[in-house]
Amino acid sequence: MVWRIIVVVLSYILFWAHLSRHHLDPWSYLVLFIPLLFLVKHRWALRVMEYVLYLATVSWIYTTVQIAMERVHSGEPYIRFLIIMIAVIIYTVFSALVLRSRVWEPRYK
Repeated sequence: MVWRIIVVVLSYILFWAHLSRHHLDPWSYLVLFIPLLFLVKHRWALRVMEYVLYLATVSWIYTTVQIAMERVHSGEPYIRFLIIMIAVIIYTVFSALVLRSRVWEPRYK
């Protein structure tokens, strides 16, 4: 169970850093505190964290497309960037799916 919490929290920290870099401070602080919902022992708390991670995935995809297009148009290398961003997208989706696991059922009702 602990590794699952760590996976989710790391995903939120990564997304927080992304939002902070773009100076979206109110949203970044909100994202930083969402993992505190692990302290709320209701299933809805897991669903909120899961759906926010799905929204983060959409944000990662949008950012990836935008930056990749800029790099292609300017002639800069983009393959390494795409590999890294695809890994981040997969990790974020995996983090959301971790919250769907049945292992949470005994604690979150």
